[in-house]
Amino acid sequence: VLRVGGERSIAVDARVVAATHQDLRAMIRDGRFRADLWYRLAVFPIELPALRERPGDVPALALHFAQRAATKLGLAPCMPSDVDLRLLCSYDWPGNIRELSSVIERAAILGNGRRLEVAKALGIAAAPASAFISANSASVFSASSGSSLVKA
Repeated sequence: VLRVGGERSIAVDARVVAATHQDLRAMIRDGRFRADLWYRLAVFPIELPALRERPGDVPALALHFAQRAATKLGLAPCMPSDVDLRLLCSYDWPGNIRELSSVIERAAILGNGRRLEVAKALGIAAAPASAFISANSASVFSASSGSSLVKA
């Protein structure tokens, strides 16, 4: 790298981490993405399914984002209740993990450090816990213990 106005090059060692929700291979076939750029970027591609395809990850991510929101906002840490977690797990997450992060932060703001207002943050009325237990779910995550509870 040569700085503007500089006289000597500076050696740099950098890695590029890039993410997209687009199918880049299909875009290359369609002529909408440069193949040479793909070959430079695809040294170690990691394909991660959308959050809606891995609802089992939602509870741990929600706990993480709740702790992060409390720190960022200077609030007392409030963890999602079991009802909150059922609600979060039943949501489709079209905005993926970024949406989950925003919803948890919004829930923390709406709860004023006393609780998370997950239903309000999602823009829905609170519903009874039983409404979020699906007939085919194998386990329910417990926020209080931080572990999965197998249904009997």
